[in-house]
Amino acid sequence: MKVTVRLLSPYSDAVGRPLVEVAVPDGATVRHLVVHLCEQFPQLRPHIYEAGGGITKFAGTPRASDRGEKGELRETPPAEAGGEMTEYLTMFLNDRPVLDFDMVLGEGDEVLMMFPVSGG
Repeated sequence: MKVTVRLLSPYSDAVGRPLVEVAVPDGATVRHLVVHLCEQFPQLRPHIYEAGGGITKFAGTPRASDRGEKGELRETPPAEAGGEMTEYLTMFLNDRPVLDFDMVLGEGDEVLMMFPVSGG
């Protein structure tokens, strides 16, 4: 199924464009989408993952998922996944904040990835 991903800086700078269409397997979650994006665009990985073992922290969710060699969904990420997820990733799914990265994606969904901004 196809999902549209809108990227704001610094993610759009890393990928080289602000909009990406991604094909993900049925049953894929937002978490799987992020893993897939980092596989497709390795230059995105330093903006998403921190150094350290495994994808163990993803917006407060302790469980990690990934795709197996044949595209099937599995629970344990490979060792080369790239470290922990950074806390500085804000995502929206169809204009709603992603609070659970295990949300299942649907055909034609739109995901926005942005770096959180604050200040006064």
